Amino acid sequence: LEHEATIWETSSTLEILEYSQKEYEEWDKQLNIIYNSLKAHLRNEDFIKLRDSQRAWIIERNRIAKEASQSFEGGTLESSVYISTQAIETKLRCYWLIQNYMQ
Repeated sequence: LEHEATIWETSSTLEILEYSQKEYEEWDKQLNIIYNSLKAHLRNEDFIKLRDSQRAWIIERNRIAKEASQSFEGGTLESSVYISTQAIETKLRCYWLIQNYMQ
């Protein structure tokens, strides 16, 4: 987290965008690993509920990211804030899935 704060304070817009994209890709990869593990282990009816929940969550994640980036609309940080927020929400979803399905 300290490193992330430093990135946002001392880096160029391009570096921030690249960092945000990498962070999002890593958490999305972890989410897919968790999701596929659950798919393999849940009963079909439970997985269908999870799948529907995931679809709704994706819409909500994107809404939250759009809302977070609106104050930067048209500016150089708009994309970085959008992607960074997606990364944060995806990270939180990973932890939520583990806590609610894997313990």
